[in-house]
Amino acid sequence: MRPVSGSRGRDMAAKKGAADEKAMKSLTALAGVGAASAKKMIAAGMKTPAGVRSKGVNGLVKAGISAAVAKKIISGLPKAAAKKTAAKAKATTTKAKSAAKKTAAKAKA
Repeated sequence: MRPVSGSRGRDMAAKKGAADEKAMKSLTALAGVGAASAKKMIAAGMKTPAGVRSKGVNGLVKAGISAAVAKKIISGLPKAAAKKTAAKAKATTTKAKSAAKKTAAKAKA
């Protein structure tokens, strides 16, 4: 892979920094999450409350957060994050089924 250089590299770094800053803000708003924990979560790929919920306690422990704190974080997550993730998954499934039906109809025609 070729290294990114010049202004393009700075632009990408700025976008990544802004995204990480946004993630840091949303994660530190959770109960039991400070700056250090948020950095660990971001490094492990958890950038939203829904992402934290999907990784669960085991994901938080693997990220370097103690089991007790991980349980506290998971129990303090807003329920809307789980509902939103489930709704998004259902919408994706519905779209996939619709696309499959259209493809089958085209094949018959």
